[in-house]
Amino acid sequence: MNTYAAIDLHSNNGVLTIIDETDKVLRQRKLPNELGAFVNELEPFRATLKGVAIESTFNWYWLVDGLVSHDFPAMLVNTAAIQQYNGLKRTDDQYDTWWLAHMMRLGILPTRHIVPRQERAVRGLFRKRLRLVQQRTANILSIQNLEQRNRGTKIAVKEVKKLTAVRVHELYDNDDLALAITTTLNVITALTEQINALAEAKRYYDRKSAKTNTIVATKAIAHKLARACFYVLRDQVPFDPKRVFV
Repeated sequence: MNTYAAIDLHSNNGVLTIIDETDKVLRQRKLPNELGAFVNELEPFRATLKGVAIESTFNWYWLVDGLVSHDFPAMLVNTAAIQQYNGLKRTDDQYDTWWLAHMMRLGILPTRHIVPRQERAVRGLFRKRLRLVQQRTANILSIQNLEQRNRGTKIAVKEVKKLTAVRVHELYDNDDLALAITTTLNVITALTEQINALAEAKRYYDRKSAKTNTIVATKAIAHKLARACFYVLRDQVPFDPKRVFV
């Protein structure tokens, strides 16, 4: 008889439920976030297990990779696509995992693509760049708001980027206000440097993956960054992305 497992993963624990073809609960446990704990509970059902559905929003890498390395059929649930019947009286983790396993048994469990482990670091790098761009935009808007509130005038983004500490003190006679703006400018400058570095890395990755494949490109970026770190530490020089990703 086939069995079906589901895990509702939280920050420090996970709820595991295993059912059979009649939806009968064979095992239900709340486990600490330790790979060995999940493997031990799943091992007796290895021969009949059709899948292990994992519901998680942010911390699933370690569990999926660990289960796959132990040859368990891990699946990543598309949480946004799951719908339950209206009017349900039970909404706890035990029922949620039973529901996931139930949908798997029926063949209607919505799943997400599991990005290969080798590619996740690069994806995370590019996501970080996006986040830095958003933070820089927020700081630019902060300066524009300060300008409009205190001087009643609008300042364009390109003008914000050209501001210097000297120019700020010429425009604002209040030292506290000038300090607030110069501090924000320093943050914008630091963010811009990191954004440019990650942009060079992305262009290099795109060129390399177009000529080879994503796995080779990922390894090439890791090698480049490792060499760059070595020379930055040895020679005590700034990180130069244009020189690294030639």
